[in-house]
Amino acid sequence: MTNDRSITARLETTVAHVIIDGVLTRTIPLTLTPIKRARLQGARPPGPAPLLDQRPARVQRTVSCRGGTQIIGQRVQVGLRYAGQIVTIEVDESTLRVYDQRDHLIKNVPRTSRKEVRSHKAYGHTTNHTTA
Repeated sequence: MTNDRSITARLETTVAHVIIDGVLTRTIPLTLTPIKRARLQGARPPGPAPLLDQRPARVQRTVSCRGGTQIIGQRVQVGLRYAGQIVTIEVDESTLRVYDQRDHLIKNVPRTSRKEVRSHKAYGHTTNHTTA
């Protein structure tokens, strides 16, 4: 099974839009100068503006040793059995849906925070131990 996706970078004056399968998924500051932009190979004039992604944001978080995690400034108690695991949280307008690593729904939590998602990936912490 192939997972063919169309990925486009739309460069404007000060921002770049990342478009996946015709849907705007991310906007980042543009750091290319106009001279470097003109030298891009395969570049062509932009087409119509992309559609906004209407799907809920899906983010990853690591569950603490006490079974909880935090997203958009809101604490979510996932459960002790998930301690140390990475879970996926779907952030909707009114609900946070927590999924395990096999994408099975663990729980629904009412959303109480109006903050925006800033971090999408869970990053593990490693400790380097050296022996003398």
